[in-house]
Amino acid sequence: MERHKMTGTQDNLIINCSPSQKLVYLVISQEGALTTSEITHRTLLPKETVQYAVTELCEEGLIEQTYDFSDIRNRKYRLPDEERV
Repeated sequence: MERHKMTGTQDNLIINCSPSQKLVYLVISQEGALTTSEITHRTLLPKETVQYAVTELCEEGLIEQTYDFSDIRNRKYRLPDEERV
């Protein structure tokens, strides 16, 4: 799996994030697009913490929300520059 390389701007934004936001960002950057349930399972963080982290990361433009077309009710979160399938 190819590692995601951050730009200087992303570095500065990540530095100011909470530890839980950094963990969520790291998991998404290593694993690719994930639902909040998948992130919760991988990080062992509470669901509410993951939901807050993805909201904040989306607002900062560090990740983006997409939809899981196999079940449109599920949202996935990924890095903004990931290939769209």
